[in-house]
Amino acid sequence: MDHAASPPFPGSGSGNAAGGQSHPQIVRDFDAAGRPRRPLIVCDFDGTVTPFDVTDALLERFAAPEWKRIEQDWLDGRIGAGRCMELQVALLAVSPRALDEFLDSVPVREGFGEFAEHCRRNGLDLRVVSDGLDYAIGRILRRNGQSGLPVIANRLLCAPGADAEAPASFRLEFPHKADDCPAGVCKCRVVAPDAPGPCPEPREKSAGASPRPGCASPPGGDRGEDFLLIGDGLSDCCTARLARLTLAVRGGALERRCRERGYRYMTFTNFFDILRNIEFP
Repeated sequence: MDHAASPPFPGSGSGNAAGGQSHPQIVRDFDAAGRPRRPLIVCDFDGTVTPFDVTDALLERFAAPEWKRIEQDWLDGRIGAGRCMELQVALLAVSPRALDEFLDSVPVREGFGEFAEHCRRNGLDLRVVSDGLDYAIGRILRRNGQSGLPVIANRLLCAPGADAEAPASFRLEFPHKADDCPAGVCKCRVVAPDAPGPCPEPREKSAGASPRPGCASPPGGDRGEDFLLIGDGLSDCCTARLARLTLAVRGGALERRCRERGYRYMTFTNFFDILRNIEFP
């Protein structure tokens, strides 16, 4: 499939993730022997599984105000996303207990549990791939009964021997960073290690930010057609250029970028939309 030539399927605002289409989109692929093959499903976390960016919420609540200056340095292109996160996390001043209590208050988007269970029952390979914090993602998933989902994210580490009740220091490690990508987790390298590089990085973190140039055009041929992407923000747009189909949160930056670049996409407001409008073989 030529991604650049594929028609977009933007949401119509009617609540139908397929933009008013009356029939579900059938996602079908075949192996070399002609047998149906189920695609990998790559799901972002912050702003996708959750209705807001959990890292930003943690910084707003527990970090020194300097985190906003660091954010602006990233938005202005002076530092990369990975370095931005590293500096911001170092500003957190929160006890492990208070951190857990905050994470336990974070909701997930409606229908996510049902969607994850549908994937499990039908043998679909659902993975969370995020440029966020592995500890936060893991705790929220466990609280919502989804501890078995594979998670790829930045590694949040607390200082050894920290008192559960006293503010602790934190740092990040980047086990999924690529040398030619300034993000902490290079999502397109995770799903397509042989994708052409270097990997471009969008600057905006907020789903409400105005898009800027940055993401590469879709590569030619059938590269990347063995996975679906679910996401919301511009940190997902490099991966969207490789995906067979992108499911973008309605009204977010990823939807706008997909529409501008002609990527094949559909929109959703909750995971029940996806269950109603996507049919797997």
